[in-house]
Amino acid sequence: MTVRYAIAPEIAWVDGADGGREESAVWIARLDTEELYELRDAAWLVWVLIADGIGTVESIRAEVAELGATIDFGEQGLQGFLDGLEQRDLVVRS
Repeated sequence: MTVRYAIAPEIAWVDGADGGREESAVWIARLDTEELYELRDAAWLVWVLIADGIGTVESIRAEVAELGATIDFGEQGLQGFLDGLEQRDLVVRS
């Protein structure tokens, strides 16, 4: 079974472009705990792809390649980054 990630239901967020900024950043708030997060660059790109419904590791990698972009999360890799988002209750698996 393929794991698909989606934005968690108790999350509000604003993409920098939607806020009138020309930067690759997203600002995230957990509505249940009032915790705030900021994701930039590669992390921003992954977040935006998940928000657009591109939620599997394979589809994220394919979309990044198609865009000619690169993502590097060091030793943890993409899966580790997604696991971290899930541990913070920012994304959920479906």
